[in-house]
Order: sequence, then structure tokens, then C-alpha cells
Amino acid sequence: MQAKVKVSESNAQKAIIQWLGCHRGVFAFRVNNMGVPLWTNGEKRFRHAPDLGLPDIICCYQGRMICLEVKSSTGKQSKHQLEFQRKVEWAGCEYYVVRSIEDVDQALKAKKVVEKI
Repeated sequence: MQAKVKVSESNAQKAIIQWLGCHRGVFAFRVNNMGVPLWTNGEKRFRHAPDLGLPDIICCYQGRMICLEVKSSTGKQSKHQLEFQRKVEWAGCEYYVVRSIEDVDQALKAKKVVEKI
């Protein structure tokens, strides 16, 4: 029996971006949607990002936009992420919550987004 390795969302994102980058015709990038640090009277605060709920990775393949929200083994989508997913799918694009490269591969093949990348 193999021990389960806990992978951070950040490391999973990096691995997925690298994996997608190895496939011809795939354009993928990480969406940085962090708040902006502000210093007021020596105190650090954050201004919220303007577009809450954006996915971690956006991937384009054969004219299709594919949004990937990367979560840890216990991570769950926020209400903003669920709302963004609803809008993306309403517009006819693909949106997946993934936890690993294997999840991405399976999701894209199962939905016939790609036959083999």
C-alpha cells in the first residue's frame, strides 16, 4: 500500500501548467488573482482582487477555453468560484475542479475536450 502524499495547491498548479505546456497546440497560463498589499500608517492590509472567483489556470486548445480550478485533497470552491463556474459553463466553455495532473487528463478525455494530449 502506497502512502498518500499531500500536495499543495501551489505545487499542483505548477505541475499542471508544466504538463499542459508539453502538449502541442495547448496554451495555458496561471491566473494571479491575489489582493493587492497596501501599507497604511505602517500597517499591511490587502485590497481585494477586483474579479473574485477566477480559476487558477486558463487553458486554450483548438478554439476552446478551459478553466481549471486547482484544489488540495480537502479544498472546496468558494461561493465566488461556484458563481464564476456557473457563468463559464453558461457561456458554453469548460470548467473543471482538479487536484492533480491525472484529474486534468481524465476530465479532458472524459468530456472529449481532447482525444489525446
